[in-house]
Amino acid sequence: FIECNLSNPQIKQSKFSRVHFAKCKLMGLNLYKCNQFSLEVSFEKCKISSCNFSDVHMKNTEFIECTIVDSFFENTMLIEASFEGSRFNNTLFHNANLNGASFCNAEGYNIDPRVNDVRKAKFSVPEVLNLLSGFDIQIVDEE
Repeated sequence: FIECNLSNPQIKQSKFSRVHFAKCKLMGLNLYKCNQFSLEVSFEKCKISSCNFSDVHMKNTEFIECTIVDSFFENTMLIEASFEGSRFNNTLFHNANLNGASFCNAEGYNIDPRVNDVRKAKFSVPEVLNLLSGFDIQIVDEE
């Protein structure tokens, strides 16, 4: 799918196998409603808004240079997923498995390492400091 506008699509029991979205606008996509067997999708330079990826196995999924707003990744398996260069706003990660995932050059994410598995995940400075936001601490730059 290239430069498509998919707003509130009805995807109940749909099957996504080797589907690539490029420069698409995706709004209200509830991927948890699709057929999970052999789910394989990727996103590149997409605007993803109000989407629900909860309870979905998305190992190795790419979200490259996407804008992800008001979306949910709850109980989502995102092992070795890539969010490189993506921008987040008001997106929830809860009980997500992010082992080996890459957030290099990503911005605006809010991931609590107490409730998400972030072992061996990759993050860039200075955004990696967002991982500390749930600890009610102050970080002081003493230059």
